[in-house]
Amino acid sequence: MAHESETDAPMSGGALAIRFAILAAASALISGLVHFAWGLNNQQTISVTIFLVIILATLFFWSFRLAIAFIGLPVLILTKTLELDCFREHCSLEVILFLIGMMVVVGGLRDLGFFTWIIQAILKIKGMTGRRFVLVSAVASALSASAVDEVTSILFMSALIFQVCDVLKVRPVPFLIICVMATNVGSAGTMLGNPVGILIGSRAGLTFEDFMVWAFPVMLLSLVATIALLLVWYREEIRELDARLKQRLDHALPLGPTVAVPFRRGLLLIVGTIGLVALHHRIEVFLGLETNSVLYMAPLVAAGIVMIWRRGRARHYIEHDVEWWTLLFFLMLFGVSGTLQYTEVTTEIASSMKNLIGDELDVMIPIVMTMACL
Repeated sequence: MAHESETDAPMSGGALAIRFAILAAASALISGLVHFAWGLNNQQTISVTIFLVIILATLFFWSFRLAIAFIGLPVLILTKTLELDCFREHCSLEVILFLIGMMVVVGGLRDLGFFTWIIQAILKIKGMTGRRFVLVSAVASALSASAVDEVTSILFMSALIFQVCDVLKVRPVPFLIICVMATNVGSAGTMLGNPVGILIGSRAGLTFEDFMVWAFPVMLLSLVATIALLLVWYREEIRELDARLKQRLDHALPLGPTVAVPFRRGLLLIVGTIGLVALHHRIEVFLGLETNSVLYMAPLVAAGIVMIWRRGRARHYIEHDVEWWTLLFFLMLFGVSGTLQYTEVTTEIASSMKNLIGDELDVMIPIVMTMACL
């Protein structure tokens, strides 16, 4: 994982004030609707309002989202809408520790040249064409997202896209979008793809093997459909890329520089980490350990080995490769989300859906999936 940019485009004080006014108005409207139209009590109204305000802040005030989450949590605590014990229960600290460990491991992989090795392996493929480049980059994006996480995947795949497009003098945007979409699809294949996978796995008692059986095949089918659609949608750009590639290869010119990379140590690190995560359920059963204990601790063990192995970089991994800004936001968001359960808002939603739909699972499942997508 890598640092996400927190630098927004410069915004005047007037424009910022207008945005905050819109957010305040939206908050008031939400409060009125859920309280009077839906009939929620005061605590339920506050919990829904704070949760939705944080979501809106994420959409429209990207650099302020953590600050707003910091303000929202005290509002919940001081209005007795949420208790500290409930927050500690729902903030999913185990998921945060898992992500910290994986971020350190990814930092080690980057230092060991593992991602550079993957990029060079793609660039060395014989008989490269525009369509083949799109296929390889999309599949690599999806599989790397499943193995590490979607942020790391798109970062090193975008480096590949920029390098190839710069050499061939073509627009990188279409190929970046292809990799972004493939990465998003691939991240659903395992519980390593994004924090939501870890959270769902821990809450539902699902193992890595469960994801491989139930989610990974669906991910592959979705990936095939996504790639097929993108090949048609960007056919003109792919045709241009193909022509430029042919010109370059006809003159026996490489797509990029090649350097010797000691990738084997990085390969050993990632295989060992994923192996521990993949076998966590069997290890827990064999040793009689608590459910998911090996799952959460495996990245921390791997991270500890990385920091001992490359002790000169240990502090750097913790200070620069761990994305504390994002992790703190997730911590707050998970805790605030728990308020919806604590105040029984989720129960109200479930009851309303049952009264509206009944026991028709064929209708309920698509509606729940649609709500999750939104």
